[in-house]
Amino acid sequence: MAVKAAASEGPTPTAGWSDPGQVEWYLDRIDRLPPRLAGENALAELLPPAPETVLDLGCGDGRLAALVLAARPAIERVLAVDVSDPMLHRAEVRFAADPRVTVGHWDLADSIEPLGSFDLIVSGFAIHHLEDDRKQRLFTEIAQQLVPGGIFANLE
Repeated sequence: MAVKAAASEGPTPTAGWSDPGQVEWYLDRIDRLPPRLAGENALAELLPPAPETVLDLGCGDGRLAALVLAARPAIERVLAVDVSDPMLHRAEVRFAADPRVTVGHWDLADSIEPLGSFDLIVSGFAIHHLEDDRKQRLFTEIAQQLVPGGIFANLE
């Protein structure tokens, strides 16, 4: 069942993140969401001065990873992971010419330990999709995967 959004926007797709139509609908709206843009600006201001490695959990189309790279261009390596194939395709296209970025399929329901350690871990509008007990375990895993002095920034 579709939920009706503002009259000018039509119905909200509800098929899930594996549906290219829902992904397209969502991505078409992002730049028109002032709270989202304000949150992204705040996150960019809070980034550490010189991270070398970044993990983007639930990267979607790579928007947050791109923001981090724009704010800290000296970053050496970014791993951007998501479970949505349509979103990952968009991220792969976005970063096709940037050898610093690896885009990969990863379900946040699974432990992130195999992904390695990072100076900075970011996530934007992804962790809220998890069950509460998994969120708690994920936050513990994030703390364990950060190098000493590393930072976690979650945009919700």
